[in-house]
Amino acid sequence: MECLFHVFSAHVDEIVGNLVKHDPTISCLIADSFHVWPLMISKKYNLVNISFWTEPALILNLYYHMDLLKKNGHYDPLDKNDDVIDYIPGVGSIKPTDLMSYLQATNTKTVSHNIIRKALFEDAKGADIIICNTIQELEPHTISTLNQMQPFYAIGPIFPNEFTQELVSTSLWCELDCTRWLDNKPPGSVLYVSFGSYAHTSKHDLEEIACGLLQSGVDFVWALRPDIVMFCLMDSKTKLKIMA
Repeated sequence: MECLFHVFSAHVDEIVGNLVKHDPTISCLIADSFHVWPLMISKKYNLVNISFWTEPALILNLYYHMDLLKKNGHYDPLDKNDDVIDYIPGVGSIKPTDLMSYLQATNTKTVSHNIIRKALFEDAKGADIIICNTIQELEPHTISTLNQMQPFYAIGPIFPNEFTQELVSTSLWCELDCTRWLDNKPPGSVLYVSFGSYAHTSKHDLEEIACGLLQSGVDFVWALRPDIVMFCLMDSKTKLKIMA
């Protein structure tokens, strides 16, 4: 990730320079908002700088106002965990715990945070246009607010080519419905375990976690993605089957 700062931009500069040299009709540069070089290179070659934000507009708006979060003690560092954040334009009242993990981090000096500050808080603000993989009807207030600061367009939904080639289930039935089992448990007594959509781990670690859960005796529901490790567990106490 350090290369994004110190190496990668030189390679992009070379490629864009060659393209513009051989095709003078090229007029704009479209790049992912998380890159730190588009503003510099687009200015160098007199190109319209279009920043492509692939997440919801709300997320970009929070990054856009990191200065307000910091001013109010809700970023770098996060001192006020119990406050209500209601001062960001285009964002309703939220809690600090609703913020992205990067904004809740205690250490904001990492390479990832440096990239976020450079790419989103500085470079994206300097783009001529921001295009976003969202839908106007889903985030009208946030999109309208961002549009007041710079040209911002919702162009979603955008899917990868592979998505349209796969069969998508049209069934609304749950693969595993544990509602009735949950209804028989006291409120706040069931532990929910999830790795989210990004983390990966080994089968050994999963087995150790499973043993810890079983030995604790607590009732739990464990959600596992197929691409972590295929895993099947039967809770001998509750007879609840948890499958990836």
